[in-house]
Amino acid sequence: MQTPSDYIDSKEYFSWERYFTALLTEKTAGTYLNYTKKTLNEAYLREWCEKRDFGTDAESRIEIKSKESGIVMRIQYTLKVYPAGLGRSVYRTITICGTDTLDQLCMAILNAFDFTAEHLYEFCMDNKMYSEDCYRFNPMEDDLFDEDDAEGTDIALDELGLIEGQKFSLHYDFGDDWMFAIRVMKIEEVKRHRKPMLLSSKGSVEQYPAGEE
Repeated sequence: MQTPSDYIDSKEYFSWERYFTALLTEKTAGTYLNYTKKTLNEAYLREWCEKRDFGTDAESRIEIKSKESGIVMRIQYTLKVYPAGLGRSVYRTITICGTDTLDQLCMAILNAFDFTAEHLYEFCMDNKMYSEDCYRFNPMEDDLFDEDDAEGTDIALDELGLIEGQKFSLHYDFGDDWMFAIRVMKIEEVKRHRKPMLLSSKGSVEQYPAGEE
């Protein structure tokens, strides 16, 4: 933006530098990119992100390349997943690479809780069922949901703009309405793509209690 004054009212700030410094501080507060002028966050000294469009192959959508070594890096997310309504007594901690899709994340969560993959699902970025801010699985690729503008779940995690501490939900099975709360615990760089992995678990939950299958 070469002429910010055409778009921004900065009467509260003496200079554009102070305005954008305040904006950056506000937007990154509480995240791994937390910015302060006193001490530069090491995150800003790491490898640079280069987005490349190679069609629909999620494996190639986003790469991170080290300036020093030229090694292609990947982003890996550590996610803690809780079935709603059970407090903290049941959870799973999962790692998954950013080039994997929401479809693959759903399968990783279902496998971690020993659920069968046989129902529709959506990822609710505002933690509300059937909201407009969601990514919805549509196996028919047609107008399964009337007047539905939701994006599909074949999108890579790296394209969601997730940050540490962020919470979103998996709504699985539109009949039984299972809600899995997901919290982004950690975002880090890894040297190669890794399959989704279960790091830790606590408690259990039955998909079909008392023979409801």
